[in-house]
Amino acid sequence: MAALRASFARCDTAFAAVTDAKLMNQVSYYGSNSPTVSLLFGAVFDWSDHYAQEAIYLRLNGILPPSARQGN
Repeated sequence: MAALRASFARCDTAFAAVTDAKLMNQVSYYGSNSPTVSLLFGAVFDWSDHYAQEAIYLRLNGILPPSARQGN
């Protein structure tokens, strides 16, 4: 859990430093140069995919994912 929290904290710091003026700056992303905005969208898509996989795993094991529970 400590490593996961540290990972999210690092992302929070990095994402907070991005401004509109920096969105088109080129960064290395999966071995090629891409604009920063591509990395941001890629992160959101990747996190969504991981959450979907976890939600399916929970449901297959008879557990309702937290986001599907009443009151969320």
